[in-house]
Amino acid sequence: MSIKTTTHLNFRGDARAALEFYQSVFGGQVTIATYGDFGMPKDVPGAENIVFGQVETADGFSVMAYDIPG
Repeated sequence: MSIKTTTHLNFRGDARAALEFYQSVFGGQVTIATYGDFGMPKDVPGAENIVFGQVETADGFSVMAYDIPG
């Protein structure tokens, strides 16, 4: 039996930059959704922050990143 783990990282506004960095290192597909994508008004500060972000490679490596309020 194999186990797959995924690292989850929390940021305060830097999740997009972190995901772009990890993609430059490991390759793979980046998926990003912002708070604005999930209904926060686009003109509210923080609407462009990441509510869900992931880099996933073809060989199964993945890392997830989020911008948390606070």
